[in-house]
Amino acid sequence: MAGPYLRRVIPFAVSPHEVQIVWGDAFPGPVLVTLEGRRFVVQHGGGPGGLVIDGLTPATSYQATVRPAHSTASAQVSFVTLSPPPGPELGRVVTVSDLHIGAWRHGLLRPMIDRSGHQIPHATRCAQAALAEADRFHPDLVVVKGDLTNHGWHGHWNEVASILHTVSQPLAIAPGNHDVGEVSQDDAARALAIRGLPCADPIS
Repeated sequence: MAGPYLRRVIPFAVSPHEVQIVWGDAFPGPVLVTLEGRRFVVQHGGGPGGLVIDGLTPATSYQATVRPAHSTASAQVSFVTLSPPPGPELGRVVTVSDLHIGAWRHGLLRPMIDRSGHQIPHATRCAQAALAEADRFHPDLVVVKGDLTNHGWHGHWNEVASILHTVSQPLAIAPGNHDVGEVSQDDAARALAIRGLPCADPIS
């Protein structure tokens, strides 16, 4: 935590050349991120946010500073980029998990609620953004795993199908416990099959 204006700042994901830095909450206004002399400004409407920084050196330690533009409170974020795998590239696999289509909040202990007023629910927007980014990676296979829906309701499955039918690459889909729970309205494999999607064994 970095004072009352910026909370839960972490490096969410790293690769050999990129880092994704996120925060769980911030007041509305620009958020400034500095790294190795580079300065980034995120125009921020308040609440959770983040950004991706590329052009990094593999297997290297970095420290970024994150702070709201109108506050002296700041957070120091340390991370190490990954080493690239050895040998030539044999294939590319992208995984996307826990879409939770139908959810109205995110998180268990300290849930975050989307108050943007956007017409498209946050879970759908996040899933669409993740799959669009996956497409730019040019994968040979897209694996969607664990909790595609929030409760396994028919409307949730319809939304999942609408999203996944936009994926042009081969799909491997494994439902999670939320898809097969007591309140689900259909068997997960059948729900996917009747919507023209493949299904692997559920992930518990």
